[in-house]
Amino acid sequence: MKERKIRFYDNEKFNFIGFSPKKMECILINNHKENILIRKKKYYYKLYYHEYIKKYPFDHEFIRLSIYHNYIIYNEKPPNKGIEKKHIDELNHWVVENKKKEKYIFFDWDRTITVTEGFSYFYNISKKQLNEYLYYLVGGKERFLDLQSLFSFLEKNKVNIYILTNNPTSTGKYRPYFIKLIRLFFPKMKAKNLLYGCKYDYLYDENGNLVKSSKIVLLEKEFPKLFS
Repeated sequence: MKERKIRFYDNEKFNFIGFSPKKMECILINNHKENILIRKKKYYYKLYYHEYIKKYPFDHEFIRLSIYHNYIIYNEKPPNKGIEKKHIDELNHWVVENKKKEKYIFFDWDRTITVTEGFSYFYNISKKQLNEYLYYLVGGKERFLDLQSLFSFLEKNKVNIYILTNNPTSTGKYRPYFIKLIRLFFPKMKAKNLLYGCKYDYLYDENGNLVKSSKIVLLEKEFPKLFS
């Protein structure tokens, strides 16, 4: 049996609670690194939107609708940087370094792959409009291209790739749309590799202390051969 190497990328440290460092490496994406478009500006929930369309002007009606539907989420947390170029370069090196090993990577979605929180579903929009919307979610076309190159590289090197998210749109009627978005930068994404991180409950001890996050519970239950 090949030796396995497993990584998990997330922007929330509590999602790592309960993992075994002997079985998996957890990489924290800094939640406090504000997106460059809002740096040094007093944050309000539409700031990222306004700064984004200044830098990337286009027909942005769909983004306006997105913020209208998600205004509570956008009000709570300013966009961050998500996975940065330094993470991508280090990950590419890790893949090459472990070329002969079986590799698994689990990526969070919100504020790890994207720089924002959540997304809206739109009916009857063109592929171009969907691409423009995804550019917005990930912080611009330049970062989209970086992600596209990363996932292409991982796929060519036979890395097992999963997106493990607590975003509720990863399950139910919006799931096909979520998968369609992912396939804009990772065309060969398998539908079964989109995992809902809240499928199982968090585990607490008798004193009410969190001992295992729902994402770690899911990994251990859904991938017993990897984490046994």
